Amino acid sequence: MAGQRTVTFSTVPEVKTIEDLFAIATAMEHEAATRYADLAGRMERQGNGSLATLFRRLEKEESGHEDGLGAWAGRRGIVPSAPFHFSWDMPETLTEQQFAEAGGDFLATPWRILVVAAGNEERAFAFYANIAAKTSDPDVRTYAEAMAREELDHVALLRLERRRAWRREHPEPAAESPVEEIPASLGAFERRCRDAALDTVGRWRNAARAAEAAGDAVTAELFLTLIGEEAARLPGGAPAEEAAVATPHGDLRGLVQDEARRVEASYDFMMAVAEKAGDETLVARAQAEAREKLSQLARLGDRLAALGVRPSHPRL
Repeated sequence: MAGQRTVTFSTVPEVKTIEDLFAIATAMEHEAATRYADLAGRMERQGNGSLATLFRRLEKEESGHEDGLGAWAGRRGIVPSAPFHFSWDMPETLTEQQFAEAGGDFLATPWRILVVAAGNEERAFAFYANIAAKTSDPDVRTYAEAMAREELDHVALLRLERRRAWRREHPEPAAESPVEEIPASLGAFERRCRDAALDTVGRWRNAARAAEAAGDAVTAELFLTLIGEEAARLPGGAPAEEAAVATPHGDLRGLVQDEARRVEASYDFMMAVAEKAGDETLVARAQAEAREKLSQLARLGDRLAALGVRPSHPRL
């Protein structure tokens, strides 16, 4: 990695050493802090004090992460490799100049701003999670997992604010699909999760086959990783694979997009349970499930972005 260059989530080099990880992570944290400072200024000019406060908080956290990385590296005697300039993913209709000036149609509302911010935090989480899953270096894995946890906390916070912003900007009730009934007990919730996981494992096995048939090893590997995580949370693991299961045909991007929508719906359900359930144990379980679904959703969304699929106006 000789010489400084600008990279994005779609062009970042493969990370094989802890020196490379720290170099890229530092650039990512610096970019995030700069962007949040821009967004805070935009919200301050709009008179939106609550979102300005949120973005100032995130700016401070990202700056703290950047400083912490330097201190972390210093204590371990790590010398980051050649520096990078990292650039956030931006909407196709938005230029860098427009973003810097907080102008342009895309940034006309707080909800649209939160769409950009949440999407970039999701890709940052997926970036670190992928490194942790693939590296054979235990130090790289430890640091990448810690960085991923921090990014996932930001994803959850921004998604919550995005949900609130949508509701403020769309006071008219929209036609929605029927909301699944909140389980009456922890046992009912666990049974629901088990049944959903079994169905998910079967679909993702098919999705992995479809990706392999299409020659997309990266997407196939993602689904196999997700299957392993889902199966690990099932009592006794995943059931034996049925030889007769058919491989789905059609557009692979559409298949991944459909699975992302399913995971998003599951995440929304878990959040609804956490918000409405009266039992504290059930609330805690639902929150844990929501975090798992958010992790899955972030990685599916990252893969869709790599495949050239932009999110279609997410509401929540």
